[in-house]
Amino acid sequence: MQLNKDMVVGAVLGALASGYGLASFGIDQAGVSQVGPAFLPRVIAALMLLLSVLLLVQGWRRARHAPAPQADTAQGEGGEVAERPNYLPVLLTLLLLGTYIGLLEPLGFVPATAGYLLLQFNISAPRGQRHLRAQAFYLVLAVVLAWAVNYAFVEGFDVMLPQGILE
Repeated sequence: MQLNKDMVVGAVLGALASGYGLASFGIDQAGVSQVGPAFLPRVIAALMLLLSVLLLVQGWRRARHAPAPQADTAQGEGGEVAERPNYLPVLLTLLLLGTYIGLLEPLGFVPATAGYLLLQFNISAPRGQRHLRAQAFYLVLAVVLAWAVNYAFVEGFDVMLPQGILE
């Protein structure tokens, strides 16, 4: 059996989830409430760990049922030349995440998140879904989602998020 992408990504995400979960035990419990500041990070870590295990199982099943690899060939099943993977969206996403983290404090949560989502929608969208109508939809969706998450955290959970230029 050979390692595949699902198995590698599942293992890496499992390790990150485990580290994240362990780090959440270093968060001080404030107050007498059962749901303290460490609750949400632990829930996220548990969900990440569950999803990484599911990804590992999926990869293991796929590897178990995959045909044996053939000699070095550049052709696919139908005789067509295999297409090389496009890593540009992955690199753009990493660059965008770094920029988002850097701009979160000065711009504030709502503008930075709306901008991040709008650009991420364009990176993730197929080429045919980047026309003006789609851009309007992406913009409205990004602003509504950013505002809704901000409202839920600030008003519902009483968690302060950076307000930046909106203060």
